[in-house]
Amino acid sequence: MEGIRSVSEITSYIMELMENDPYLTDVWVYGEVSNCKIRNSHIFFSLKDEEAKLNCVIFGGESKGIRLVEGSVIAARGDVKVYPPHGTYRMICEEVRSIGMEGLYSMRYKRVLERMIREGWLTKPKKKLPEYPRKIGVITSRDSAAFQDMLKTIRERYPFVEIYLFHTQVQGEGAKKTLIEAIERSKKYDLDLVIIARGGGSQEDLWIFNEEEVVEALVGIEPPVITGIGHEVDRVLIDLVADFPAHTPTAAAEMAVPNVKEVYRELKETFERIKREFLEKFEDFERKLEDIKRSLWVYQRIFLFRMREYENILISMREEMLSVMMRRIEEFSQKIENAGRVLESLDPKKPLNRGFAMIFKNGKLITSSSSLKKGDRVCVVMKDGDREAVIE
Repeated sequence: MEGIRSVSEITSYIMELMENDPYLTDVWVYGEVSNCKIRNSHIFFSLKDEEAKLNCVIFGGESKGIRLVEGSVIAARGDVKVYPPHGTYRMICEEVRSIGMEGLYSMRYKRVLERMIREGWLTKPKKKLPEYPRKIGVITSRDSAAFQDMLKTIRERYPFVEIYLFHTQVQGEGAKKTLIEAIERSKKYDLDLVIIARGGGSQEDLWIFNEEEVVEALVGIEPPVITGIGHEVDRVLIDLVADFPAHTPTAAAEMAVPNVKEVYRELKETFERIKREFLEKFEDFERKLEDIKRSLWVYQRIFLFRMREYENILISMREEMLSVMMRRIEEFSQKIENAGRVLESLDPKKPLNRGFAMIFKNGKLITSSSSLKKGDRVCVVMKDGDREAVIE
Protein backbone atom coordinates (compact mmCIF):
# COMPACT_ATOMS: atom_id res chain seq x y z
CA MET A 1 0.00 0.00 0.00
CA GLU A 2 1.33 3.40 -0.97
CA GLY A 3 1.97 5.96 1.76
CA ILE A 4 2.01 3.43 4.58
CA ARG A 5 4.25 4.38 7.51
CA SER A 6 6.01 2.28 10.10
CA VAL A 7 5.59 2.80 13.83
CA SER A 8 9.21 3.94 14.03
CA GLU A 9 8.69 6.52 11.30
CA ILE A 10 5.65 7.99 13.03
CA THR A 11 7.42 7.96 16.39
CA SER A 12 10.55 9.57 14.92
CA TYR A 13 8.41 12.23 13.28
CA ILE A 14 6.72 13.02 16.60
CA MET A 15 10.11 13.08 18.36
CA GLU A 16 11.42 15.59 15.86
CA LEU A 17 8.36 17.80 16.26
CA MET A 18 8.65 17.81 20.04
CA GLU A 19 12.41 18.37 20.08
CA ASN A 20 12.06 21.38 17.78
CA ASP A 21 9.16 22.91 19.71
CA PRO A 22 10.46 25.66 22.05
CA TYR A 23 7.28 25.36 24.13
CA LEU A 24 8.44 21.89 25.22
CA THR A 25 12.13 22.71 25.70
CA ASP A 26 13.64 23.97 28.95
CA VAL A 27 10.15 24.51 30.34
CA TRP A 28 8.98 24.83 33.94
CA VAL A 29 5.99 22.70 34.95
CA TYR A 30 4.32 22.69 38.35
CA GLY A 31 2.10 20.06 39.90
CA GLU A 32 1.58 17.54 42.69
CA VAL A 33 4.08 14.65 43.00
CA SER A 34 2.56 11.17 42.66
CA ASN A 35 3.68 7.60 41.85
CA CYS A 36 7.22 8.40 42.97
CA LYS A 37 9.71 5.47 42.50
CA ILE A 38 13.50 5.15 42.50
CA ARG A 39 15.33 2.74 40.18
CA ASN A 40 19.10 2.62 39.91
CA SER A 41 19.32 6.11 41.43
CA HIS A 42 16.87 7.44 38.82
CA ILE A 43 13.71 9.02 40.18
CA PHE A 44 10.51 8.25 38.27
CA PHE A 45 7.36 10.18 39.22
CA SER A 46 4.32 12.01 37.87
CA LEU A 47 3.21 15.62 38.15
CA LYS A 48 -0.55 15.98 38.23
CA ASP A 49 -3.27 18.54 38.63
CA GLU A 50 -7.03 18.14 38.66
CA GLU A 51 -7.30 17.32 34.97
CA ALA A 52 -4.05 15.80 33.71
CA LYS A 53 -0.88 13.92 34.57
CA LEU A 54 2.66 14.22 33.18
CA ASN A 55 5.23 11.41 33.61
CA CYS A 56 8.68 12.65 34.64
CA VAL A 57 12.17 11.27 35.31
CA ILE A 58 15.27 12.68 37.01
CA PHE A 59 18.25 10.67 35.86
CA GLY A 60 20.65 10.13 38.76
CA GLY A 61 18.34 12.12 40.96
CA GLU A 62 19.00 10.09 44.09
CA SER A 63 22.74 10.44 43.76
CA LYS A 64 22.24 14.19 43.40
CA GLY A 65 20.53 14.24 46.77
CA ILE A 66 17.08 15.01 45.39
CA ARG A 67 14.24 13.79 47.60
CA LEU A 68 10.60 13.96 46.48
CA VAL A 69 7.66 13.52 48.85
CA GLU A 70 4.41 11.98 47.61
CA GLY A 71 1.70 14.64 47.50
CA SER A 72 4.12 17.56 47.69
CA VAL A 73 3.88 20.39 45.17
CA ILE A 74 6.96 21.15 43.10
CA ALA A 75 8.05 22.96 39.98
CA ALA A 76 10.29 21.01 37.60
CA ARG A 77 12.43 22.30 34.72
CA GLY A 78 13.38 20.20 31.71
CA ASP A 79 12.48 18.96 28.22
CA VAL A 80 9.40 17.03 27.22
CA LYS A 81 10.43 14.15 24.96
CA VAL A 82 9.09 10.98 23.41
CA TYR A 83 10.10 7.60 24.89
CA PRO A 84 10.01 5.36 21.77
CA PRO A 85 10.00 1.93 23.48
CA HIS A 86 6.70 2.70 25.19
CA GLY A 87 5.32 5.16 22.62
CA THR A 88 4.80 7.70 25.39
CA TYR A 89 6.09 11.14 26.22
CA ARG A 90 7.70 12.25 29.46
CA MET A 91 9.61 15.14 30.93
CA ILE A 92 13.35 14.77 31.46
CA CYS A 93 13.87 16.96 34.53
CA GLU A 94 17.08 18.86 35.18
CA GLU A 95 15.95 20.83 38.22
CA VAL A 96 13.15 20.69 40.78
CA ARG A 97 11.97 23.17 43.38
CA SER A 98 9.49 22.78 46.17
CA ILE A 99 6.80 25.44 45.94
CA GLY A 100 4.16 24.02 48.33
CA MET A 101 0.42 24.41 47.97
CA GLU A 102 0.64 28.14 48.54
CA GLY A 103 3.04 28.49 45.66
CA LEU A 104 0.91 26.23 43.48
CA TYR A 105 -2.20 28.23 44.11
CA SER A 106 -0.31 31.46 43.55
CA MET A 107 0.96 30.31 40.15
CA ARG A 108 -2.46 29.05 39.06
CA TYR A 109 -4.08 32.25 40.34
CA LYS A 110 -1.65 34.35 38.35
CA ARG A 111 -2.20 32.31 35.18
CA VAL A 112 -6.00 32.68 35.34
CA LEU A 113 -5.73 36.37 36.22
CA GLU A 114 -3.50 36.96 33.20
CA ARG A 115 -6.14 35.42 30.95
CA MET A 116 -8.86 37.52 32.56
CA ILE A 117 -6.86 40.65 31.79
CA ARG A 118 -6.10 39.45 28.27
CA GLU A 119 -9.75 38.68 27.52
CA GLY A 120 -10.91 42.04 28.90
CA TRP A 121 -13.13 40.46 31.55
CA LEU A 122 -11.97 42.89 34.23
CA THR A 123 -12.90 45.99 32.23
CA LYS A 124 -16.42 44.99 31.24
CA PRO A 125 -19.03 47.59 32.31
CA LYS A 126 -20.72 46.67 35.58
CA LYS A 127 -24.46 46.10 35.44
CA LYS A 128 -26.85 47.99 37.69
CA LEU A 129 -28.79 46.10 40.34
CA PRO A 130 -32.60 46.26 40.02
CA GLU A 131 -34.15 48.37 42.77
CA TYR A 132 -37.01 45.93 43.37
CA PRO A 133 -36.10 42.47 41.98
CA ARG A 134 -38.83 39.91 41.31
CA LYS A 135 -36.76 36.78 40.60
CA ILE A 136 -33.38 35.98 42.16
CA GLY A 137 -31.24 32.99 41.24
CA VAL A 138 -29.02 31.57 44.01
CA ILE A 139 -26.12 29.30 43.05
CA THR A 140 -24.92 27.40 46.13
CA SER A 141 -25.36 24.15 48.03
CA ARG A 142 -28.92 23.60 49.25
CA ASP A 143 -27.53 21.92 52.38
CA SER A 144 -25.21 24.77 53.32
CA ALA A 145 -25.63 27.17 56.22
CA ALA A 146 -24.85 29.96 53.74
CA PHE A 147 -28.03 29.21 51.78
CA GLN A 148 -30.17 29.15 54.92
CA ASP A 149 -28.68 32.46 56.06
CA MET A 150 -29.36 34.07 52.67
CA LEU A 151 -32.88 32.67 52.53
CA LYS A 152 -33.67 34.02 55.99
CA THR A 153 -32.16 37.41 55.22
CA ILE A 154 -34.06 37.80 51.94
CA ARG A 155 -37.37 36.68 53.47
CA GLU A 156 -37.01 39.12 56.35
CA ARG A 157 -35.97 42.05 54.20
CA TYR A 158 -38.11 41.57 51.09
CA PRO A 159 -40.61 38.65 51.21
CA PHE A 160 -42.14 39.47 47.81
CA VAL A 161 -39.28 38.04 45.72
CA GLU A 162 -39.14 34.58 44.12
CA ILE A 163 -35.95 32.59 44.82
CA TYR A 164 -34.62 30.03 42.35
CA LEU A 165 -32.00 27.67 43.82
CA PHE A 166 -29.43 26.14 41.48
CA HIS A 167 -27.85 23.47 43.64
CA THR A 168 -24.15 22.72 43.32
CA GLN A 169 -21.30 21.21 45.24
CA VAL A 170 -19.03 23.91 46.53
CA GLN A 171 -15.96 21.78 47.31
CA GLY A 172 -14.57 18.32 46.82
CA GLU A 173 -14.32 16.03 43.83
CA GLY A 174 -16.65 16.98 40.99
CA ALA A 175 -17.48 20.36 42.55
CA LYS A 176 -16.17 22.36 39.60
CA LYS A 177 -18.28 20.39 37.13
CA THR A 178 -21.50 20.79 39.14
CA LEU A 179 -20.80 24.48 39.74
CA ILE A 180 -20.39 25.17 36.02
CA GLU A 181 -23.56 23.18 35.30
CA ALA A 182 -25.48 25.22 37.89
CA ILE A 183 -24.26 28.47 36.32
CA GLU A 184 -25.32 27.27 32.87
CA ARG A 185 -28.76 26.21 34.17
CA SER A 186 -29.33 29.65 35.63
CA LYS A 187 -28.86 31.20 32.17
CA LYS A 188 -32.06 29.49 30.97
CA TYR A 189 -34.25 31.45 33.42
CA ASP A 190 -35.53 35.01 33.20
CA LEU A 191 -33.86 36.26 36.38
CA ASP A 192 -33.42 39.80 37.63
CA LEU A 193 -30.12 38.99 39.33
CA VAL A 194 -27.95 36.02 40.37
CA ILE A 195 -26.14 35.37 43.65
CA ILE A 196 -23.28 32.86 43.78
CA ALA A 197 -22.17 32.11 47.32
CA ARG A 198 -20.64 29.77 49.87
CA GLY A 199 -19.46 30.08 53.45
CA GLY A 200 -15.90 30.47 54.63
CA GLY A 201 -13.15 27.88 54.29
CA SER A 202 -9.50 27.32 53.60
CA GLN A 203 -7.77 28.46 50.45
CA GLU A 204 -8.13 24.95 49.09
CA ASP A 205 -11.86 24.89 49.94
CA LEU A 206 -12.46 28.15 48.11
CA TRP A 207 -10.16 27.42 45.19
CA ILE A 208 -13.03 26.27 42.97
CA PHE A 209 -14.06 29.93 42.65
CA ASN A 210 -10.65 30.73 41.13
CA GLU A 211 -10.93 28.08 38.44
CA GLU A 212 -10.63 29.41 34.91
CA GLU A 213 -13.68 27.52 33.61
CA VAL A 214 -15.85 28.79 36.48
CA VAL A 215 -14.78 32.39 35.87
CA GLU A 216 -15.46 32.02 32.14
CA ALA A 217 -18.94 30.56 32.77
CA LEU A 218 -19.80 33.41 35.15
CA VAL A 219 -18.77 36.05 32.60
CA GLY A 220 -21.54 34.84 30.29
CA ILE A 221 -24.41 35.46 32.74
CA GLU A 222 -26.83 38.10 31.44
CA PRO A 223 -28.37 39.56 34.66
CA PRO A 224 -26.26 41.31 37.32
CA VAL A 225 -24.16 38.97 39.48
CA ILE A 226 -23.48 39.29 43.22
CA THR A 227 -20.79 37.11 44.77
CA GLY A 228 -20.64 36.26 48.46
CA ILE A 229 -17.74 33.87 48.97
CA GLY A 230 -16.22 33.08 52.37
CA HIS A 231 -15.57 35.69 55.01
CA GLU A 232 -14.57 39.33 54.75
CA VAL A 233 -10.86 38.53 54.29
CA ASP A 234 -11.45 36.01 51.49
CA ARG A 235 -11.09 37.15 47.90
CA VAL A 236 -11.51 34.92 44.84
CA LEU A 237 -11.24 35.59 41.11
CA ILE A 238 -14.97 35.47 40.43
CA ASP A 239 -15.24 38.56 42.67
CA LEU A 240 -13.32 40.44 39.98
CA VAL A 241 -15.84 39.67 37.23
CA ALA A 242 -18.95 39.99 39.42
CA ASP A 243 -20.98 43.18 39.18
CA PHE A 244 -21.16 43.45 42.98
CA PRO A 245 -18.78 41.43 45.18
CA ALA A 246 -19.96 41.09 48.78
CA HIS A 247 -17.87 40.02 51.79
CA THR A 248 -20.16 37.18 52.89
CA PRO A 249 -23.28 35.30 51.71
CA THR A 250 -25.41 37.28 54.16
CA ALA A 251 -23.97 40.56 52.86
CA ALA A 252 -24.76 39.39 49.31
CA ALA A 253 -28.39 38.77 50.30
CA GLU A 254 -28.62 42.21 51.91
CA MET A 255 -27.19 43.76 48.77
CA ALA A 256 -29.65 41.91 46.52
CA VAL A 257 -32.91 43.17 48.03
CA PRO A 258 -34.13 46.33 49.73
CA ASN A 259 -35.31 46.30 53.33
CA VAL A 260 -39.09 46.44 53.17
CA LYS A 261 -39.19 48.39 56.45
CA GLU A 262 -36.91 51.00 54.96
CA VAL A 263 -39.01 51.00 51.79
CA TYR A 264 -42.16 51.65 53.83
CA ARG A 265 -40.38 54.37 55.78
CA GLU A 266 -39.13 55.98 52.57
CA LEU A 267 -42.61 55.73 51.03
CA LYS A 268 -44.12 57.37 54.10
CA GLU A 269 -41.51 60.12 54.04
CA THR A 270 -42.09 60.59 50.33
CA PHE A 271 -45.86 60.77 50.86
CA GLU A 272 -45.45 63.30 53.67
CA ARG A 273 -43.07 65.35 51.53
CA ILE A 274 -45.49 65.30 48.58
CA LYS A 275 -48.38 66.19 50.89
CA ARG A 276 -46.39 69.04 52.42
CA GLU A 277 -45.36 70.34 49.00
CA PHE A 278 -48.96 70.07 47.78
CA LEU A 279 -50.28 72.05 50.74
CA GLU A 280 -47.58 74.66 50.25
CA LYS A 281 -48.46 74.92 46.57
CA PHE A 282 -52.16 75.09 47.40
CA GLU A 283 -51.64 77.83 49.98
CA ASP A 284 -49.46 79.72 47.54
CA PHE A 285 -52.19 79.36 44.92
CA GLU A 286 -54.79 80.65 47.36
CA ARG A 287 -52.59 83.67 48.13
CA LYS A 288 -52.15 84.39 44.45
CA LEU A 289 -55.89 83.99 43.89
CA GLU A 290 -56.63 86.50 46.65
CA ASP A 291 -54.11 88.89 45.11
CA ILE A 292 -55.85 88.52 41.77
CA LYS A 293 -59.25 89.09 43.36
CA ARG A 294 -57.98 92.24 45.07
CA SER A 295 -56.42 93.38 41.85
CA LEU A 296 -59.66 92.72 39.98
CA TRP A 297 -61.61 94.70 42.59
CA VAL A 298 -59.23 97.63 42.17
CA TYR A 299 -59.37 97.34 38.41
CA GLN A 300 -63.15 97.04 38.59
CA ARG A 301 -63.41 100.31 40.48
CA ILE A 302 -61.02 101.95 38.06
CA PHE A 303 -63.02 100.52 35.18
CA LEU A 304 -66.34 101.77 36.59
CA PHE A 305 -64.82 105.18 37.25
CA ARG A 306 -63.49 105.26 33.71
CA MET A 307 -66.86 104.16 32.37
CA ARG A 308 -68.66 106.92 34.21
CA GLU A 309 -66.03 109.40 33.09
CA TYR A 310 -66.36 108.32 29.46
CA GLU A 311 -70.16 108.25 29.80
CA ASN A 312 -70.15 111.86 31.00
CA ILE A 313 -67.81 112.78 28.18
CA LEU A 314 -70.14 111.10 25.69
CA ILE A 315 -73.18 112.84 27.16
CA SER A 316 -71.38 116.16 27.01
CA MET A 317 -70.25 115.49 23.46
CA ARG A 318 -73.79 114.47 22.46
CA GLU A 319 -75.30 117.62 23.97
CA GLU A 320 -72.65 119.75 22.33
CA MET A 321 -73.23 118.03 19.00
CA LEU A 322 -77.01 118.50 19.33
CA SER A 323 -76.49 122.15 20.16
CA VAL A 324 -74.18 122.61 17.20
CA MET A 325 -76.62 120.77 14.94
CA MET A 326 -79.56 122.92 16.11
CA ARG A 327 -77.59 126.10 15.50
CA ARG A 328 -76.60 124.86 12.08
CA ILE A 329 -80.21 123.91 11.30
CA GLU A 330 -81.45 127.33 12.40
CA GLU A 331 -78.76 129.00 10.32
CA PHE A 332 -79.67 126.88 7.29
CA SER A 333 -83.38 127.55 7.87
CA GLN A 334 -82.74 131.28 7.99
CA LYS A 335 -80.64 131.12 4.86
CA ILE A 336 -83.31 129.09 3.09
CA GLU A 337 -85.97 131.55 4.20
CA ASN A 338 -83.91 134.50 2.96
CA ALA A 339 -83.19 132.70 -0.28
CA GLY A 340 -86.94 132.07 -0.64
CA ARG A 341 -87.69 135.74 -0.22
CA VAL A 342 -85.04 136.63 -2.76
CA LEU A 343 -86.37 134.06 -5.18
CA GLU A 344 -89.88 135.27 -4.57
CA SER A 345 -88.84 138.84 -5.29
CA LEU A 346 -87.24 137.69 -8.49
CA ASP A 347 -90.34 135.77 -9.66
CA PRO A 348 -91.38 137.35 -13.02
CA LYS A 349 -94.99 136.39 -12.49
CA LYS A 350 -95.34 138.29 -9.28
CA PRO A 351 -96.12 141.68 -10.99
CA LEU A 352 -99.03 139.94 -12.75
CA ASN A 353 -100.85 139.97 -9.42
CA ARG A 354 -100.74 143.72 -9.55
CA GLY A 355 -102.46 143.92 -12.97
CA PHE A 356 -99.42 143.78 -15.20
CA ALA A 357 -99.08 141.47 -18.23
CA MET A 358 -96.15 139.96 -20.15
CA ILE A 359 -95.99 139.95 -23.95
CA PHE A 360 -94.17 137.16 -25.77
CA LYS A 361 -93.36 137.07 -29.46
CA ASN A 362 -92.31 133.74 -30.77
CA GLY A 363 -91.72 132.63 -27.14
CA LYS A 364 -89.45 135.59 -26.45
CA LEU A 365 -90.36 138.20 -23.81
CA ILE A 366 -90.88 141.65 -25.34
CA THR A 367 -89.41 144.37 -23.19
CA SER A 368 -89.59 147.26 -25.72
CA SER A 369 -92.37 148.48 -28.05
CA SER A 370 -89.80 148.98 -30.74
CA SER A 371 -89.56 145.24 -30.98
CA LEU A 372 -93.10 145.09 -32.33
CA LYS A 373 -94.60 146.21 -35.62
CA LYS A 374 -98.02 146.23 -37.07
CA GLY A 375 -99.48 142.84 -37.77
CA ASP A 376 -97.16 140.92 -35.33
CA ARG A 377 -98.89 138.11 -33.50
CA VAL A 378 -98.10 138.07 -29.79
CA CYS A 379 -99.08 136.14 -26.64
CA VAL A 380 -100.29 138.22 -23.72
CA VAL A 381 -99.73 136.48 -20.36
CA MET A 382 -101.87 137.71 -17.48
CA LYS A 383 -102.54 136.62 -13.92
CA ASP A 384 -105.36 134.33 -14.74
CA GLY A 385 -104.26 133.14 -18.19
CA ASP A 386 -102.94 134.19 -21.61
CA ARG A 387 -104.50 135.49 -24.87
CA GLU A 388 -103.41 135.75 -28.50
CA ALA A 389 -103.33 139.27 -29.96
CA VAL A 390 -102.37 141.13 -33.18
CA ILE A 391 -100.53 144.44 -33.14
CA GLU A 392 -102.47 147.22 -34.99
